Amino acid sequence: MPIKEATLKKAQDFKAAIQIGAQIMAASKTFDEEAKKAFKKHDSWNLEILDEAVTNGKLSSAELKSLTDSYFILWNEGIGLDMEAFWHQLQSKSIDFTRKDPVRSALLKGRFQSVHQAMAARKDWETLKNSNLLKSRLSPAEMDGFEELIQKDESTRVDLLKKCLNKKKIPKSQYLRFGDSMAYMEHCDLFERYFTQNEYDELHAIWNNFSF
Repeated sequence: MPIKEATLKKAQDFKAAIQIGAQIMAASKTFDEEAKKAFKKHDSWNLEILDEAVTNGKLSSAELKSLTDSYFILWNEGIGLDMEAFWHQLQSKSIDFTRKDPVRSALLKGRFQSVHQAMAARKDWETLKNSNLLKSRLSPAEMDGFEELIQKDESTRVDLLKKCLNKKKIPKSQYLRFGDSMAYMEHCDLFERYFTQNEYDELHAIWNNFSF
């Protein structure tokens, strides 16, 4: 049974999306070389699977969806200039894939889905704010709201760490949140802004000595 025309068109769009993603990833200042190599390997695997399936005339819409769902996890769940550039290019070239927008989702829910999104938003905010990519799709009020959300998230994490520092312990219910907040502060280079070196060392001691 030949590949359906709609599936073949989607496969061609997917290959174009992979090429766009590869160019953005290669030029990225966010991802390190190890991440870039892993992404490039995944690209090669996707393209090999697609080419083989198209050549053999065996590619169902379900099989293609499985490939695209896996590929788009990064571009759908990540926040940053690379993601904005990727979706902007797809839109400008009429490549038809639906974005699951974590920026609008965060604005709607009033919180980030994960600490990884919170870290990326905080780390990349100045670049995002000064680019036209985000401004072109968010209103000034939404831009301000997103910045306030980043600040609120940061303050909440700092407050948690300070409370644990004052009590010399981590509540069991807050252990995961504590670990996420420590990772957030480290990734965003914020420890020196809020804590002394002694407090930093004590936070790690409290963390290392925690027991359920």
